[in-house]
Amino acid sequence: MDLERMLAMLSAKCLYFGRLDTLKDPWESVWPGVIAEAIKKSMAAGNCDSLLEYGRRNIYVNCWHVSEHQSAALWEQYSRSAGFAIRSTVGAIKRAIAPTTRYLIGEIKYVDYDGDFPLSNGITVFDPAVLKRKSFEHEREVRIILCPSVLIKETAVHPPRDGIEVPVDLKSLIEEILLSPIAPRWLQPHVEAMFTAFGLASIRVKPSDLYDSHIY
Repeated sequence: MDLERMLAMLSAKCLYFGRLDTLKDPWESVWPGVIAEAIKKSMAAGNCDSLLEYGRRNIYVNCWHVSEHQSAALWEQYSRSAGFAIRSTVGAIKRAIAPTTRYLIGEIKYVDYDGDFPLSNGITVFDPAVLKRKSFEHEREVRIILCPSVLIKETAVHPPRDGIEVPVDLKSLIEEILLSPIAPRWLQPHVEAMFTAFGLASIRVKPSDLYDSHIY
């Protein structure tokens, strides 16, 4: 994440969930062709259009990369010189989010949208939120998924068009902060001071060693 998003998270003590239709990939929440055709055949035209478009307008996601190792491609794609990565676990995420918040955690399935697609387990309106094209397999993405209609019902607050901020316990969520591998070394003490100012001095901040040289 960039510095602006990090500051927003620390200040609000919230994770930001973006609405699917605001994400970069225009295929977000698009159903694979075989499922879209099955829906069109089984439903009236108006209801069918509503279902096919529901996710894009109503589902909000917070995205994570799952791996034992850093991804050079993702550092390049999502981080500038002052970029950060949060190291956490699914268990830590569950502890950090209030139990009154209704959400799902799903691992992205990378599929051929023009090929066959299994329907054995049925489909739900949330399925497109965990499907992406095979071109994105390098992301190895896991998503926390919200349905804003639930939030609206529970809080009587209409979410903003582009996203929702969900309160979290940052001490439970963040196990470690990595600085971008191209971040200047003088940045680390300033980031540590920033975390201390927000009451998070116990969280370790360290530079990525992705591009460190090693001599054997």
